[in-house]
Amino acid sequence: MERVKGFIVIVLLAGCLASPLWAKTAGELLQEGLYAEEVDGNLDAAIGLYGQVVQDAAASRPQKAQALYRQGLCYMKQQDDDRAKAVFETLVADYSDQTRIINEVKPMLEELTNSDPASLMPAETLAYAELGSPGKQIETLLDMLKGTPLENPLAAMANGNSDNAPQGRSLGNIVASLLNPSMMAEFKKIRGMGVGLVDLPERMQRDPSLIIVLYPGKSDALRGILLAGLGMVAKP
Repeated sequence: MERVKGFIVIVLLAGCLASPLWAKTAGELLQEGLYAEEVDGNLDAAIGLYGQVVQDAAASRPQKAQALYRQGLCYMKQQDDDRAKAVFETLVADYSDQTRIINEVKPMLEELTNSDPASLMPAETLAYAELGSPGKQIETLLDMLKGTPLENPLAAMANGNSDNAPQGRSLGNIVASLLNPSMMAEFKKIRGMGVGLVDLPERMQRDPSLIIVLYPGKSDALRGILLAGLGMVAKP
């Protein structure tokens, strides 16, 4: 009889542990997501936790809106603008009654929507090329070169040009100064870049006409460098 009672208790405990009553609430998931995002810096984990809140049928509308908002911010921190834009569009479309969050999201969504270089190209553009997040692409390329003979191409360029260039003005030194960690952090803020060919002269008697569009994002330093460079080599 005692064995039967013990078995019944174990079965009841197992049933309770498997019950939804023991599942984490939307509020707890939000708190865990915030901790993963702000303290641990684990953006992927935070995105997953926020996604659980959105899918939780018991979560309130303010909680789901907050989860989408934080999820979009995580994607922006990862510089994944496409996913951030998609999340913010869902938030604005489905939770328009959450005015406080919507008012915070709309300026960011507008910035994400307007960072399309192709939208500024004239209708007569003959050819067009676009590069998203160029700074991130450069960083990825440099990471791919690690462990190869070209692991440090900047140093090789500097050494190769040092004999034929004034001190501190070799091609390698110039490139190295642009790709140092501080400037790389600025380059990674670039939202997008596009180049359009708008005029191809006959017989190539003059240079073709190009339009270059670059969104420097929130990098004031890079914006200043670009404006100074444009003033010297082109018409801003």
